[in-house]
Amino acid sequence: GQADDLLRDLALDAQLSFPTSGAKLQASVRSPSGSLRGIDYVDLALEARMDRGRVEVPKLSMGAYGGKLLASGSADLSAPGGATFDARIEAQDASVERLLAVDGETEASRASGSLDARISVRGAGSTWEAISPTLLGGGELKVADGVLRGFNPAGEALRALSGLPI
Repeated sequence: GQADDLLRDLALDAQLSFPTSGAKLQASVRSPSGSLRGIDYVDLALEARMDRGRVEVPKLSMGAYGGKLLASGSADLSAPGGATFDARIEAQDASVERLLAVDGETEASRASGSLDARISVRGAGSTWEAISPTLLGGGELKVADGVLRGFNPAGEALRALSGLPI
């Protein structure tokens, strides 16, 4: 974790065994509130299991950014040629302003609305340089009640056109 991670009232239930086939772990984590990787959350719930180098996360959920974030996925850490993974991420009713505030106050004030998103991705590798060329997936984003401030599409198009050589 990071130095600013704070999981309050943490409840951990874990079962670890070492059969001859390799280590097995089944874990459940709950926390009613806290901060994780700089994200303030409520109602964190994580279910995970590991068996012979395969990690499965059937459920990760938390309230964050004014909405709910859900994720699930799996990774095969012992796959030939390096680790492989697949993940599904979903956001429900997340605040666009709160999401943009992560990168700074000026960007947060330019847009508002409610974001729903579904993303699926899979890849392989142990570093970003190895993973990025293998990424495959897709998703959808929807913004409800969206507002853009300080952005004039017609004006931006005219400025772009006026800069073209004729």
